[in-house]
Amino acid sequence: MSGARVAVIAGGPSTEAAVSRASARAVVAALREVGHAVTLHELDASLPARLTQGPVDVVFPVTHGALGEDG
Repeated sequence: MSGARVAVIAGGPSTEAAVSRASARAVVAALREVGHAVTLHELDASLPARLTQGPVDVVFPVTHGALGEDG
């Protein structure tokens, strides 16, 4: 069985964006270690277009603030 194609979302406009990016790097490493194909994406205006460009099975948000766990 092959792994899932996972898009990890990080960053964004929150004051905690740097923490989000650090957490996302750890998530990416862990998912790759168990065999998933992972891409890391910045939460910005072009994110929707990037997500529709390639096959993605799962989106894993690692965002903070109003567009993350507060929203």
